[in-house]
Amino acid sequence: MIDLLEADEVFTAGQFRERAIAVLGDLRHRGKLPVIAAGTGLYLRALLEGLADAPTRSEELRARLRAREKRAGPGSLHRLLARVDSEAAARIASRDTQKIIRAIEMRVLAGKSVGEIHRGGRAPLQGYAITKIGLLPPRAELYARIDARVESMMKAGWPSEVRGLVDRGIPADAKPFQFIGYSAIREAIKAGKNPGAAVPSIQLATRRFAKRQITWFRKEPGVHWLAGFGDNPEITLAALSLLRSVPAEA
Repeated sequence: MIDLLEADEVFTAGQFRERAIAVLGDLRHRGKLPVIAAGTGLYLRALLEGLADAPTRSEELRARLRAREKRAGPGSLHRLLARVDSEAAARIASRDTQKIIRAIEMRVLAGKSVGEIHRGGRAPLQGYAITKIGLLPPRAELYARIDARVESMMKAGWPSEVRGLVDRGIPADAKPFQFIGYSAIREAIKAGKNPGAAVPSIQLATRRFAKRQITWFRKEPGVHWLAGFGDNPEITLAALSLLRSVPAEA
């Protein structure tokens, strides 16, 4: 599921689940073992546990909300969300316009808060035996790899990719610019500065994100934690051993 969308397309967790289930079915038909590399816990839970019965998108309502934000200034939608759903507002960052709009949309269309909707019934993934494997390498080594990865991405043409998005007119609130690094590089390009100056801040933001990922997945039930990187032969063997231990009839 790589290279499926254009940069300005919206892709919800529900759409991800539909596509992923179709891929799983194709892999099963071909006798292949599906391996899901999950960096975003929300999407993994959407696939495995299902989604709440949330209302569909309303482009008319979304357009009105965007117009309100433009008219009243940054932060106005987050303040509105705080009035109608304080629980969601406390969880969503004030700059995450897409999530704020979705939360308000759910509150208006369903008449319930995001929390109430998510606590409703869900349809979990059926017909698969799930083995969750988490990698937990030494923190210093993890951070060193993150720093090296950011530098290699810059050398491989990341600034050119961002410049291409800007030249195509992809708006600043589009999904790509919500990802770590993209907004920082965009701001450097727009200001006529060297994008390489953003490397330290991108490395720091990525390390912090990795820490949050570990915290998230440590709360995930049933994870088998392996103390190393996936390219370590001992870790690879341990992972294969876990998979072999799954009952065939599961």
